[in-house]
Amino acid sequence: MNVIGSMQIYAEGQSIASLASMDTDTDAPAAIRAAPSIATARLRLRPMWPADADRVAEILSHPDVGRMIRRIPVPYPSDEARGWLDTHAAERASGRAYRFGVGLGDRLIGCADIGGIEDRAGELGYWFDPACWGRGYAFEAADAVVRFAFAELGLQRVTATHAHDNPRSGRLLLKLGFRETGRRAAWSNSRRQPIEQVRYVLTDGPSG
Repeated sequence: MNVIGSMQIYAEGQSIASLASMDTDTDAPAAIRAAPSIATARLRLRPMWPADADRVAEILSHPDVGRMIRRIPVPYPSDEARGWLDTHAAERASGRAYRFGVGLGDRLIGCADIGGIEDRAGELGYWFDPACWGRGYAFEAADAVVRFAFAELGLQRVTATHAHDNPRSGRLLLKLGFRETGRRAAWSNSRRQPIEQVRYVLTDGPSG
């Protein structure tokens, strides 16, 4: 188990207690690469599996969520969710992406991830069930994933984007310490039209 600030990183399938005696210089990094999980004050971030497909599709099919994610169709079918989830193990194994389901108790309430990892840089993404908005869960999960990216993966640069009409996401990124770098036009599959994206970067690790 590795401890970063108030969060704990451990290997999926093993209890935090069972990992406390691991040699963190040897065993923990391999376990983290295999299937990392992160425990924060209120949340458990863990790998997502094909069994999560229906719940993922349910959240992403909500118009207030799906329309903010430009690469997916809305509604988002369960079979597409399952196909996406099937790619996660290979992404972790290659070090290209680490995608975490965010659990509140036993219920999946969203996702926070680092993808597109290359040359010690990656991109932060996140989405949450609207029923859980306004409670700080997105910030708590995104903060944990960004800390994981810098401290455990050794990244030196994390980028993020949001649609221009999603100021809530912009406020979250600024609170994390990101700075705005500009805007660009991009095609949105979910809206079937071009949108303006706001772009951000973080190079010093999260605030606080």
